[in-house]
Amino acid sequence: MKKVFLAVCLSLTALGVSARPTALDPDGLLRLDGKRVFILGLYENAKDGAFAQEAAEAGFNLIRVNPNQEDLDRAAAHGLQAWIPLGGLPVTSGAQKESLRELVEKFKDHPALAVWEAPDEALWNVWWTRLNQDQVRRRAVEAAIQKFVGTPEQKQKLEILTASWRRYHGSGRYALAEAVENDIRALVGMAPLTERLSDWREHLEPLYQQLAAGCDTVRSVDARHVIWFNHAPRNSLSDLARFGELADIVGCDIYPVPFGPFVGHSDLPERNLPSVGRYTQRMIQSAPGKPAWMVLQGFGWDDINESPAGGEPKNRRPTKHETRFMAYDAIVNGARGLLYWGTFAVEKPSAFWSELKSVISELHRLQPFLSAPDATGQVTLTVEPSSGSGENSVRLMAKEHEGRWAFFIVNEAPEALAFSIRVPAFLDGKIVSVLDEPETLTVAGGQIHYGLPGLGVSVLMTE
Repeated sequence: MKKVFLAVCLSLTALGVSARPTALDPDGLLRLDGKRVFILGLYENAKDGAFAQEAAEAGFNLIRVNPNQEDLDRAAAHGLQAWIPLGGLPVTSGAQKESLRELVEKFKDHPALAVWEAPDEALWNVWWTRLNQDQVRRRAVEAAIQKFVGTPEQKQKLEILTASWRRYHGSGRYALAEAVENDIRALVGMAPLTERLSDWREHLEPLYQQLAAGCDTVRSVDARHVIWFNHAPRNSLSDLARFGELADIVGCDIYPVPFGPFVGHSDLPERNLPSVGRYTQRMIQSAPGKPAWMVLQGFGWDDINESPAGGEPKNRRPTKHETRFMAYDAIVNGARGLLYWGTFAVEKPSAFWSELKSVISELHRLQPFLSAPDATGQVTLTVEPSSGSGENSVRLMAKEHEGRWAFFIVNEAPEALAFSIRVPAFLDGKIVSVLDEPETLTVAGGQIHYGLPGLGVSVLMTE
């Protein structure tokens, strides 16, 4: 096996691919082979060379692979870096620890490997799996209530218990609901509860210890490559912070399209497109000093869920404008990487896939700026007075690369807003172009005056 691996490495070196140690700079940018890189990732595994080439040409630089030689070699051959998901990271036994150690040892020196990924949404799934189990149990109880035949006194008692049970559960008082449910179960002839939703937090610490043991195992074998934890857009900051202790990189997935009053993927007050920015801030807040990689929407909900029989799809795919907005909203709020989930469910070619690739290509063109240190501290933005409430709704990230400046700007408000950007005095008189737009601006008096439509995005660049 070692001889085979050595031969593969030599062949990859001949292709111009060499082993690339990874590291994180203090500002959270990942270094690959000594070069700072803003991550543009794709969850869809490249099952053949044609797709790997297509992804690379679009500008993706990181791709998910299965833990096998073939997938890693394919990524490397097409100039892509890869991450490996470690489903077995939570260590619960000596055998599991040894299996994890062997996997890491097998692939840690592969030139395509950049990142290890912890089990997806591990923290959220402690709650989610038990919630699903609880829903199944409650449906069984409801069915038993409907079928119950008893005395008038028993029926009256059951009615009172049922009302309390539903009220407690519907208001989040799960322990009280479960106590009443056991009374209902006894009355209708069902076995008492053996698993409870209310005790879900008791499972957090064991999971933390198992993941900690797994992370220690990985790092004992491979000190070069980072470990990334992706969370659901849920969980308290305190729980996120606790599990963030184990990670080198944190982040979450957020898929807010289409927006509506009952959109379920964000549980923040902000549920529209700017929820991406809010969750980016939240992940950074949960793990101070650690970078956030945001997993964005590469699908429509109808692509992964069945539409009602005979009905029109309602959960559409994001438009190009929405895809672009979400990408830049994550960036201006501090994300150090973007990754797209769900493209496996999208036909190729398709309009959506082409639009997503065009957004990635745009970001790839801007890679020299995206991977540069932030210059935001040297720049301020002031929204001009308006009749609306959006004075704090315009986000800015400034970057400088080889004497040129780029200003990434997002208007998170639904209404148009004008603003001024104060820049270093030495930029006075510089011509500023608007990315992919014919308009040009001039720095005058140390300021750039510009504006954006509601939920608008722009990149300004000095000549």
